[in-house]
Amino acid sequence: MLTEYFYMCQKYETARKFLYKEFPQHYVWGKQLRIWKERKKGVVVSRIVGANPREGEIYYLRLLLNHVRGPTSFEYLLTVNGKRLSSFKEAAREIGLLDSDQSVVECLDEAVSFEMPNAFRRLFATLLMYCEPIDVRKLWEDYSHVLSEDYRKDEQPNLEYHIQCSLRDIKVFLESMGKQITMYDLPIIKPMQIFANDCNTKDILDERSIIVSDEDIQASSKLNEDQKLAYDIIVQRIMNNKSGVFFIDGPGGTGKTFLYRALLATIRSRGMIAIATATSGVAASIMPGGRTTHSRFNIPLQAIESSMQYF
Repeated sequence: MLTEYFYMCQKYETARKFLYKEFPQHYVWGKQLRIWKERKKGVVVSRIVGANPREGEIYYLRLLLNHVRGPTSFEYLLTVNGKRLSSFKEAAREIGLLDSDQSVVECLDEAVSFEMPNAFRRLFATLLMYCEPIDVRKLWEDYSHVLSEDYRKDEQPNLEYHIQCSLRDIKVFLESMGKQITMYDLPIIKPMQIFANDCNTKDILDERSIIVSDEDIQASSKLNEDQKLAYDIIVQRIMNNKSGVFFIDGPGGTGKTFLYRALLATIRSRGMIAIATATSGVAASIMPGGRTTHSRFNIPLQAIESSMQYF
């Protein structure tokens, strides 16, 4: 689609009026012939596929496409004032796109509309790391309400709590990239003790917010003999604060999930935390608050040549 856009800009003067992100508003992509055709009707909201600063040249190519009208080739984008530059980053800097924080602001403004808060915090940290913005404090002040949006929904009245939790997340992301948050002009992270009981971790708050249904609470009274035996052993071990590992086995349809839901409801209704995980998304989705083990414990997925995915 991009190279055909270049071809259209080479061939038609009218096509040179548009940025790449504006092009679909005036032309339609023909999937069969793989060419652009003039749009006769319809209104579309167009957007270029996202790119992260960690992707290097792809990010700066996207930045150029968002500001240079009618490019006819990659060489065209790499050439500024008659001088052929060696990278898209150099070209972006030469035309002034990196002399201010405007490119960072545009990236964040776009991300506000579709990124979840945690992903937005990761992007914010990535921009600090790779784009070296000039006025970090102003960026923080302009986007702190977005960075802390999910924490504000926890109904904590302490505004400082929201800020500190957001900063701690950004600190973790920066450290994973080899940087320290103290290297940037951001608010100081205060000791957790200052917030007394206000500042639980996000995971604890999420787990405590899970609603236990009446049906699941009553499930313990509807267990069959075998289910009740397993239920009593496990609950007794929990109440006595003793560790243990249990294996529940049985064919499909024998009520294993019903037992799991009864156990989860009993534990959570008593103010304790029960973490429900499964190896597959389907299995996780049928348990309240369930997540896959890869998601919950950040287990990496390593795809190899023999890996297969079924739909």
